[in-house]
Amino acid sequence: MVWTFFPFSTLPAPTSIVWCRFPYVEDVDKPGPKPRPAIVKRASADQDGNPWVHVAYGTTQKLFLTGLTNFTVSNVADMDACGLWCATRFRLDRVALVPWADEFFSDAPGRASPVMGRLSEHQVQLLRYQSALLQRQEQERQQRLPLEPGKD
Repeated sequence: MVWTFFPFSTLPAPTSIVWCRFPYVEDVDKPGPKPRPAIVKRASADQDGNPWVHVAYGTTQKLFLTGLTNFTVSNVADMDACGLWCATRFRLDRVALVPWADEFFSDAPGRASPVMGRLSEHQVQLLRYQSALLQRQEQERQQRLPLEPGKD
């Protein structure tokens, strides 16, 4: 597929909040129908130097679900720093690698860029801690998986 990439110089930093047409799980190469907030987890370039971002899905539904996979921004000052107009839950278990391109990102409401804002320093610390716990939990789960038969 051919994408209309934004200039590499506009690539958002990790922990930025962007206005993204997050893809459906069934069709990860196709932009979703509706833009929504997403957290940039990582930014990179492909072999041709085109910009790509790993983003975590944002929703305003079921805001206070517990568990390590849910990261909610609900404090008014934090929401303001993020450019969010209402509390938002980000699903750390629903991450997509998408091109930093016009097809997946549009200007956020009231902004001249898809970048809405950034997590506050306090929120960045919380996200890092929660991500580390989530990663450790996944590693422990992997260690508990049975070995394949005949593999020692």
